[in-house]
Amino acid sequence: MTAPVTMDSIRRFLNMHRIAIAGASRNPQDYSRIVAKEMEAKGYEVLYLNPGVGSIDGKVSYSAVELIQPPPEGVILLVPESRVLETTRLCLRAGVGHFWFRRGEKTSEDYRTAIAEARAAGANVIADECPLMFLPDMAWVHRAHHFLRQVTGTLPA
Repeated sequence: MTAPVTMDSIRRFLNMHRIAIAGASRNPQDYSRIVAKEMEAKGYEVLYLNPGVGSIDGKVSYSAVELIQPPPEGVILLVPESRVLETTRLCLRAGVGHFWFRRGEKTSEDYRTAIAEARAAGANVIADECPLMFLPDMAWVHRAHHFLRQVTGTLPA
C-alpha cells in the first residue's frame, strides 16, 4: 500500500485547466459524462479520450492520449479495469503528470501496479475518490457525501 491521498494532492489536481477523461462514454447518463459535464461547468477544458468513439457532443474523442496536443495536464481514469495499466503507461509516456483513479489499489493487481507506476514516475496521484465530491459548488448529493466522509473521519487529510 502506498501513501494515502491528501487534500493537497486533490487541490493540485483541481487547480489544473486541461483534463482528459479516459474512458469517456457515448452514453450521456454514464458516470464519465457526468464528471465531464460538471467539470466543464466549473470552467475546466475537458478532453475526451476513448479509442472506440469518434466524437462526443460534437467534440473530438481522441483515440490515443499522444494525439492530444498539447498533452492534458491531468487525466481521470474511468477506463475498464482491463485497460487501466495500459492507459496509465500511455499517459505517463505522453507527459501527463496528474492522475485521478476512480478506483483504488484494493480493486486489482492492475490498479495497484498502475498507481504505483504513476507515483514512481513522480506523478500526483489520487485514487479511490470521487472527483465530484471535491469540485467547488457541488450538487447537494455530493456535498452530503463529502459531509458524511468528514464526520466519519474518512475524508483525506
